[in-house]
Amino acid sequence: MKRRGFLKALGTLGAVAFVGPAFVGPIKQVMGDVWIDEPHGTGTDYQDYTAENVIFTSCQQCNATCTIKTYITAGAAGGAYSSIVRKIAGNQYSPINMVQIGHINYDTPVSQAVKGTGDVAKTGRGLRGGRTCLKGQAGIQTNYDTFRIQKPLKRVGERGSGVWKTVSWEEAYKEILEGSKDIGTPGLKEMWKYVPEAAVMADWDKLKAGDMTKAEFDKKYKDILIDTNHPDLGPKANQIAVMAGHRREFIERLAVGSLGTANYYDHGGYCGITSVMGNVRSHDAEKAKKRMIPDYDNAEMVIVWGTNPMVANRGPTTFAPQITNAIDRGMKMVVIDPRYSKTAEKAHVWVPVKPGGDGALAMAMCRWIIENNRYDDIYLRNPNQEAANEDGETTWSDASFLVNVGDKKRPFVRARTLESAARNL
Repeated sequence: MKRRGFLKALGTLGAVAFVGPAFVGPIKQVMGDVWIDEPHGTGTDYQDYTAENVIFTSCQQCNATCTIKTYITAGAAGGAYSSIVRKIAGNQYSPINMVQIGHINYDTPVSQAVKGTGDVAKTGRGLRGGRTCLKGQAGIQTNYDTFRIQKPLKRVGERGSGVWKTVSWEEAYKEILEGSKDIGTPGLKEMWKYVPEAAVMADWDKLKAGDMTKAEFDKKYKDILIDTNHPDLGPKANQIAVMAGHRREFIERLAVGSLGTANYYDHGGYCGITSVMGNVRSHDAEKAKKRMIPDYDNAEMVIVWGTNPMVANRGPTTFAPQITNAIDRGMKMVVIDPRYSKTAEKAHVWVPVKPGGDGALAMAMCRWIIENNRYDDIYLRNPNQEAANEDGETTWSDASFLVNVGDKKRPFVRARTLESAARNL
């Protein structure tokens, strides 16, 4: 380097150093300290708290309702809140939030649990709480949002205008029950009429048999049924539709048990219903198998079809770490989804099926398996554990069993049943 170049470089370093200490790190790297590995998480402000400041509850930021631990502090004297939620984390007692690490024993005292099991100085994590997603952590923002609705709102403009005013709970109750003249909506008292289905359909059978006239039927039910020509539509209570979000078990009791309407819907009615119905129809049992989750910890291959477990439902807290750990140990994953989702990003094979073509793809897969004899014939033929043991199989199936579909309990057909039926032929 020439003398002029050296002086220029020296002047540049002096100017940078003068600007501020923010450049000290990069300058140290340039000067040769690139590989200095300073320890992380060595701060001393841990914002310590005890069991008295902790509430274990469930997150309401989405339908998964993960278990969480909240850190609460007292609010300012004379302030808007008597207490403040300072932090939301996963519940260390729950396996949902502690995948890979493992949940703490249920008999662990809360006073010990809040201290954590990690080492902040070495790993930067105290493990004073389990995993929770960003949406869950944003529960603090939801709780104290300036625009959070805390009182009933009544529309005062034209429908769709978005003009509302705050009303009292008493006024809201009154207009729901008695109706609103200015909006022009009827009240539940005016709309509600109910009669049990059995009584109506018994009279309908009498009408069809000629034991009751249509005039008599109309007179009896004209003020109760939606349409006396179509008693299958039910009572006028069915004109009340109830849409629930969270707390849906309570809202269902209100809608079905108290109001008597069949028109009750919740989140699952337009989101997870396809999965639920697929499982219910695939497994004929007295107790419906609504939810089935892959054994990610032991599965060799998983087909993810029409869902996005990396981000949906319990994805970020439970499924995402399970899936990534499983892929790391060698599990293969196929994702069937028109959209290149976050789960598809991690897949070994992504099948972008055309929307609406899922059924055709499924039937094509079934046909290929049958035509190419790629099913486990021995497994399907073994009717019990004894037969499976003789063939060296670990388990068995009921595929060879006949089922009496005429019985609501769906019992298996026994030999004695067939013998009895044969004698009656």
